[in-house]
Amino acid sequence: MAADAVDDDASTRYSSGTGQAPGQYLTVDLGTSRRLRQVVFDTGASTGDYPRGYAVDASVDGAHWVVAVSDGHGTGQFATVNLHGQRARYIRITLTASAPENWWSVADVRAYVS
Repeated sequence: MAADAVDDDASTRYSSGTGQAPGQYLTVDLGTSRRLRQVVFDTGASTGDYPRGYAVDASVDGAHWVVAVSDGHGTGQFATVNLHGQRARYIRITLTASAPENWWSVADVRAYVS
């Protein structure tokens, strides 16, 4: 369940339930627009379920998106995205690479403000 990625409990998680494929995505609503320094996507205990390739977009309204990262490459438990003060309420991470043998999991999303 997607809500498990933002429930402040790293023992629960969002999981794709299938191998990673380009186009799978997760959108997080931070509740209010704020200037973000960094967002961290944490796989929790499912350390092999990190995104092999990803893009991250930010939006203040959920309709108009700005590319924050176009070619991110995961290497482990944490996918850290620097946003350099970008104003956003919504953050969307989209997979851009295949990993058919690995699910994609997000146990926790942490946003750090500027």
